[in-house]
Amino acid sequence: KKNIKPDDLTPHSPKLTFNEKFELEQLPSQIETLEKKLSDIETEIKEHVTDFTKLQTLLEQKNNVEEALLLKMERQEHLINLN
Repeated sequence: KKNIKPDDLTPHSPKLTFNEKFELEQLPSQIETLEKKLSDIETEIKEHVTDFTKLQTLLEQKNNVEEALLLKMERQEHLINLN
């Protein structure tokens, strides 16, 4: 018969899978890349203030990058909390 330890009776907190650990390791560089891209777009917006067509495209790109950045940061926070 197996001896049951008190630790065996308490629910274990979820641990990160191998893929989640890998993802968590990659997220900081992905976030940094998106932040750099966002900064570049903001610089370009300042350079094309009078070109409405270009400005509209840049604002769409900026919005997409901001959304992607937010998702990455939320995912990173989620994985850190699981860890």
